[in-house]
Amino acid sequence: MDVGTIMVAGAGLMGQGIAEVAACAGFKVLWSDVNADIVRKGLAEIERSYVRRVEKKKITPADRDRLLGLLHANVSVADNVDRAAEADFVIEAVTEDFELKQRLHASLGQICKPHAVIASNTSTFSITALGASSRRPDRFIGLHFFSPVPVMRLVEVVRGLLTGDDALRTALAVVTRMGKEAVLSPDIPGFIVSRIILAWYNEGISLAASGVKPEDIDRGWRLATNAVMGPLETADFSGLHVVLAAFDSVYEATGDAKFKANPLLRNMVQAGLLGRKSGRGFYDYTAKT
Repeated sequence: MDVGTIMVAGAGLMGQGIAEVAACAGFKVLWSDVNADIVRKGLAEIERSYVRRVEKKKITPADRDRLLGLLHANVSVADNVDRAAEADFVIEAVTEDFELKQRLHASLGQICKPHAVIASNTSTFSITALGASSRRPDRFIGLHFFSPVPVMRLVEVVRGLLTGDDALRTALAVVTRMGKEAVLSPDIPGFIVSRIILAWYNEGISLAASGVKPEDIDRGWRLATNAVMGPLETADFSGLHVVLAAFDSVYEATGDAKFKANPLLRNMVQAGLLGRKSGRGFYDYTAKT
């Protein structure tokens, strides 16, 4: 199925990145959240990110102007989710809250055109269960993007038990056109990469809980692997509340002790130390802003 218009539902960090790469790939993008002002703030943040990329010499001013042109030409602010009726493909990128996603997909299942494909950007929840909420599981699939979306090439494509062949082919075509690479994952708790990353997070957090400095943990990892960030830096960037929710979801589904969050992580979230979003996590960002 050819896709011309994509709705992105959610204007948080992931929604921003997905809307950006979709627009820059030439799709017409309808972008929605609980209100239009949130989407407008998301657009402004994307524009600021282009300025920062020029300052860091990651793109040229000509690149910035080209990308801004695509963004402004292709993105429309949707006042509400009802405009999903105009889309060929919908990507849900709201907060990782199962009941919230269920309610949204129940609505999308009624609003969308019969041929439209609905995708969830969940990192841990069952695509089969969310697809059932939509009441069109054959047109439902998982697309797990990674942050920061404009930079990360990977998208996990997760086929639910009842996802149809055409929905899968359409999703793969969309991912490819966005310039991403797809890895097919079974519909298991945490899919592929999140399962590996959660174990990585837990070891890093356990070391911090035992008294090792976060700087030494992350620097050691970066030097040993040539990675851009270590586990604690990555957790702060993702949001410690998001990381904790992923732990709880996978642990509840599997009962596997390696997916039980270290108590330090839960205490930090309860204290409001959420990482970059709150200004403090394993690192203090208040002096850097």
